[in-house]
Order: sequence, then structure tokens, then C-alpha cells
Amino acid sequence: MKNRFKLRLIILTVLNVFLLVNNTFAQIEEIYKAGNGTEIPVKFKSLDPDDIFKLNVHVGPSYQAGKLYFGGVSYELPSKLFLHAQFGANFEIDDNGKRYFGLGTNIEANYFFLSKKKPSKIKRILKSEYMKNDVIARYVMEKALEKRVSHGIHLGFIDAGIETPQILTYNTYVIGYSCLTVKQLHLLIGKIKIKKRIQTFSRFNADLLIHRNIKSYDGRTLVDNDFPTYGARLYYDTYFPLWLANGRSNIHITFGLETLVDPEDDWNLNIIFGFGYGHRLL
Repeated sequence: MKNRFKLRLIILTVLNVFLLVNNTFAQIEEIYKAGNGTEIPVKFKSLDPDDIFKLNVHVGPSYQAGKLYFGGVSYELPSKLFLHAQFGANFEIDDNGKRYFGLGTNIEANYFFLSKKKPSKIKRILKSEYMKNDVIARYVMEKALEKRVSHGIHLGFIDAGIETPQILTYNTYVIGYSCLTVKQLHLLIGKIKIKKRIQTFSRFNADLLIHRNIKSYDGRTLVDNDFPTYGARLYYDTYFPLWLANGRSNIHITFGLETLVDPEDDWNLNIIFGFGYGHRLL
């Protein structure tokens, strides 16, 4: 009898602990009701903007610092650090004046000294279905959540080059300010629990550019005195999420303006632009 009593006590204790843990970490469920009466149950697994995929790899063309890039990789440590690198073809000049092509790089880092979470909202279509007369009904969810806004310094190095009409190569050092905004939503839709995950990322950058080691192809001599050694740029980049179950796929977009070293115009403005497909990991 004592053994049975002890066994029952152990089983009841385990069940109580399980129920307590389950209630503590229970997912928030809401019912979204459309105008036609359709009810869609939604469970929210996470609304925390820090609960993100940290590594992103993207492929696609982008133009910056007089050079075409083919893709890049980025890593974010929430509210602390953001690293980004791009890779593309670049021409070089050796000691004999011979021109050849190599792999150019653009490496940058953000260190955030201020991060805050602020109220925000997000809208997404939960369900689409055909109605009568080929009309498509879309059931849209609007959810209140938090976004993380981080402010910090922006540092970078660009192995750059330009051909107008002579060939110039130079190094550009970047120092400036960045503001990064992140939202994150992880949910299960409907009775069959369709998984959806949304992660939005946007960054505004204002930078001072310091051009150094400027060389011409013809003379292989330093030409810092003949061209501007300082410039500036403003640009915006974002990862726009695709509405897929894994929540990892996104579109990478970049656009802005910058001043480049140019023999025809000392303060020549150039466009920064890019478009590609990205995939999040980790």
C-alpha cells in the first residue's frame, strides 16, 4: 500500500509540474473573425524582435563604390552588433602596370550603443480563397507587437575601383551612423497549424567616405592631390520577407546616393542600388 501511495504521489507531482510548465509557456491563441463570419484560429509562438534568424545569405546584383557585386552575407547579434560583407569582381593593377580582375570586397560593421523596443503593428493575409463569381476573399490579420530600434556607429572598408575613361583603384574607409529596425512574428494558422514566420529588417545609413591610396593605371602613381579624398553617402537597405512557411526567405533591396572618385567631375554623384534573393539561417 505504501508503495502504491508513493507511486501515485510521484505521478501526481510530475503531472502538476508538467501542467505548470505548460501553462507558463502556453502559446497565445486568438480567433480572427472575417466579415462573412469565417473564423481563423491563430497561435502566436513568438512576438519578440530579438527571436530572429541571425545569419542571412543573399545573391543578386548590387552596384556600389563603382563596382558590381554579386551577393553578400550578414550576421546580426540583436541590439549589439551587425556585420555585413559583399563580394564582386574588381580590377587591380600590379607593380608592372598590368591590369587584371580579382574578387573585390565591401566589409562593414555596426556597433549599437542604444536599443529600444517600441510598440508597432504588422498586417498579413492569413487566408485567401475563391468565392462566387471568381472573387478572391482575403482574410487580413492586424497584430500589435514590438519593434526593436537600434542606433549605432557604422564602420567599413571598400576595395573600390572605377573606369572613366582611365582606370583608377582606391580604398575607401567608412565612418558614420546607422539606424536599424527589426520586427519578428512566429505563428501557427488554422486547425492544421500552418507555420508562418515573418522577420523584417531595415537599416538607414549616413556615412563619411575617406578615399585613400588612389592609383591610376597609366602611371601607377598616387593621385590623391588630383581627386577628392573625401565624400559622403546616404543609403537604405532592407530584407523584405516572403510569405512562406519557413520564414527564412526574403528579398534584399538597397538604394541610395554616394560621391565617388571621378576624373571628370570632382563631386560626381552615383546611385547605390541592389536587388537579390536572401535566405536566413541560424
